[in-house]
Amino acid sequence: MKPKSATTKTLLVVAAILAVAGLVGYYFYFNHIKADGEMASSLQNEIDLLSEKTTKLGSIKSILADTAVDRAKLAKAAVSADGVAAFAGELEALGDSLGSTVTIGSLDVKKLTGSGSDSLEILAVKLTVDGSWRQVSRTFNALENLPYGVRFLQIGLNQIFESKAGSNWQATFSIEVLKRK
Repeated sequence: MKPKSATTKTLLVVAAILAVAGLVGYYFYFNHIKADGEMASSLQNEIDLLSEKTTKLGSIKSILADTAVDRAKLAKAAVSADGVAAFAGELEALGDSLGSTVTIGSLDVKKLTGSGSDSLEILAVKLTVDGSWRQVSRTFNALENLPYGVRFLQIGLNQIFESKAGSNWQATFSIEVLKRK
């Protein structure tokens, strides 16, 4: 039989080896859990970012849907870049439909200042409307209600002549209309 001290020494060595092996195992196990935790945290952050992006995209889609009608109106509030001739024809046709005569005196394109917009400019229009008082006033009302951003700068009104059949009036207008570049 071996002396007790040799058995104790062997047990101590085995216990020390097991303790070191346990510590090494805990070290690797801890690093594995730590790496898994970091990966899980990283994945959770990605999920949160994607969720936030999805929420923002949903909000943007909702805003776009809610403002679709208004954006369509805004797009039509300016004369198109190549629509100046069509706009002039529209003004003349407006007079024809109301029984007055609309004559375009001048069309001039000006820079739009103070808006910060690089896509819009101003179309300055001088026009004359001839007809009866009713025709001229109805044409003025129609000009005010055009589906464009119209601004009146000057309005002049003269009675040209008066007869038994009625009087003839002439109105002059200087207006500005938004125009896309």
